[in-house]
Amino acid sequence: AEYMGDDENRYKFKNQPEIALWNLERLADALTGSPFLEDYESDKNSYMNEDNKWLDVIESKKILKKFNSNYEMCYNARMRLRLGLPIDITFISESDKENFNNLINNWIKWLNKSNADYNLVSRALAEFNLFDIQDFSLLANDLLKLSGADDIHQNSLKEWLDKYKETFQIIKKYTNDIEAIRQNQIRETVPFYSFRSEFVRELTYLAAEMNQDIPLTIALNILQEPFLLQSWDFRSHSIKKKGSTIEEIIRFALSSLSSKESSKLRTSCGG
Repeated sequence: AEYMGDDENRYKFKNQPEIALWNLERLADALTGSPFLEDYESDKNSYMNEDNKWLDVIESKKILKKFNSNYEMCYNARMRLRLGLPIDITFISESDKENFNNLINNWIKWLNKSNADYNLVSRALAEFNLFDIQDFSLLANDLLKLSGADDIHQNSLKEWLDKYKETFQIIKKYTNDIEAIRQNQIRETVPFYSFRSEFVRELTYLAAEMNQDIPLTIALNILQEPFLLQSWDFRSHSIKKKGSTIEEIIRFALSSLSSKESSKLRTSCGG
């Protein structure tokens, strides 16, 4: 979906680190009593005196200077979790750590180019044994169907899966039962149910027609526990019956692809 009033693309995923830093800088302005450009109050240079100043300007700059490195460290740790890679990489060689980073970066690039559903395709990575597969062509095709990715990106996904397996062959030298660890880690980290704007909008209309909030309450309860810790047959997921009860229908919708039309929706961040 597009955001109305976001001509500067502030809400794009790739721009979030920059925007997060900008927000922290504005918070630092408030904590240090630094006047901002549009501050026209008469006491803008005097209201924060030494007696009640919360944070020193120099100290705030030292803290903010650490943002990029801390963000990079946390981002890579989170991505390792989502891909089933080890969080503790102190035992991994520097060259292998670089391979981890390349694997993560190439995964994000593939997601961006293919228009695949981020959660569905990531969660499906837990549902096969890497070491049982010699040719990833069929698996890549199945993942494309599940995630709504464009067909032209099947070969690049196959190539990534080959690298994914190679990476875990390296990890296997250091860790026993690596496949079980990988699968469980992904299941515990990647949501199976996720907020689908188009469907939640339909639920809101339904709740209004019913004059009760039962559908929204059910959806909220599901989203509060979004993980599916058991195995999942992702290949038949899209052709299963949606269910007969309201909860079954909602669970299916929150774990399925949104329609192509939903990408054209224009939403507002407020104002």
